[in-house]
Amino acid sequence: MQSAGLSADLRGKNADLAGITEKLAASKSQYDTDERMRNLEYSLKKLSQETLQTLASTLVQLSQEKADRETLRDQVKRDTTNLERDLISYAGEQGSLQQEAKQYVNHERDVLAKLKLSLNRNLLGELSGNSKKVHPLSGGARSRTRGGYSGRPGGTIESLEGEL
Repeated sequence: MQSAGLSADLRGKNADLAGITEKLAASKSQYDTDERMRNLEYSLKKLSQETLQTLASTLVQLSQEKADRETLRDQVKRDTTNLERDLISYAGEQGSLQQEAKQYVNHERDVLAKLKLSLNRNLLGELSGNSKKVHPLSGGARSRTRGGYSGRPGGTIESLEGEL
């Protein structure tokens, strides 16, 4: 009986050993799983940090490009405003010059009428070489050129205007 008791005791111990071995295998499997989880967690953390760094770098670059473009846009707006102001100013100057040209033409016509001077102009408005003045004393025609008045020594239209 003692051997039967030892045999039963041995079977009990073997069963306990098998249970412990099974628990050890399960624990080892769980440890491997935990280790693998820690490795995966570290890899994901590392990858997410690299991704965040890349995104931060891209964000800085895009922010700089945006600032540069806004500066350029502001410069274009200032230039456009300046050009529009200049255009308005030049249009005013053009109108003023056109008015002065009309006044000059009217004044020239009046002076030529008082001097009884006839000036021929070509299509460009330039004086032609065969302009004539009717001299009030002689009644004859004298030549008038761009260089001066041939009927009077040293006389020009400007000096004649001064006499008026």
